[in-house]
Amino acid sequence: MMKLKINSSFVIANLVVMPLISIFITYFFLRGNNNAYDYVDTYLKQSKVIKLTIPE
Repeated sequence: MMKLKINSSFVIANLVVMPLISIFITYFFLRGNNNAYDYVDTYLKQSKVIKLTIPE
């Protein structure tokens, strides 16, 4: 019977390190910009609307 060698560093990297990296990336980079909603509302309230008509 063939004895299989287990690559422990590969197993640890896939079961521990990769989930931690994905949690880190999600928490710090993919949360979104929640403050932008307030800025957009303020910007739209203070903006002026210009209506242009193009003659035919």
